[in-house]
Amino acid sequence: MRNLNEIMHNGVPVSKIVDSGRANLRGADLWNADLRGANLMHSNLRDADLQGADLQGADLRDADLMLSDLRGAILRDADLWRADLQDADLRGADLRGANLEDVDLTDANLRGTYLRGANLQDADLCDTTGNGREIKSAQFDSENIAWMQDAQGLTILQIGRERRSLQTWQDADDYTIDPDALEWWTQHRAVILMLVNSNPAIPHAGIEE
Repeated sequence: MRNLNEIMHNGVPVSKIVDSGRANLRGADLWNADLRGANLMHSNLRDADLQGADLQGADLRDADLMLSDLRGAILRDADLWRADLQDADLRGADLRGANLEDVDLTDANLRGTYLRGANLQDADLCDTTGNGREIKSAQFDSENIAWMQDAQGLTILQIGRERRSLQTWQDADDYTIDPDALEWWTQHRAVILMLVNSNPAIPHAGIEE
């Protein structure tokens, strides 16, 4: 692991930037960095290289991680509540026990990501590439779909920006679903139901009501 005192960003040791709070580490070279337990709440980590970084237990609430490279990063028990992970590369990352409630995973790549025990409550899965376990995904016709199962066993299916329970999709009408999504769903309903029901996601660790 690389010590933060030895990593420079814009001529300043990263240790000092992190300690200041609301860190601006946009585009920072933080591969293999030791960021265990770091306070990065509200920090700008957009386009940062965090390959193999150790962020176990880090506070990343509301952090901007758009376009960040998190391949192989350790994020066990990290708090990523409302973090922006759009277009992030999370292949092989360890997110076991992490709080991913209300995160934006639009266009994020989670192939091979470890999510056992993670809280994915209300996560945005628009065009997300899932890990094939807690988050499953598929490209079908003109749409990318993703689905997961919450702690209560309820299957959540996202088509484009529309995220609903599978039961709500089945009961869909003109008043509850975006017209374009509803039209697509109506055309492909039988095939999607067969796909989702025959390939259930592993329930995530959302907090029980």
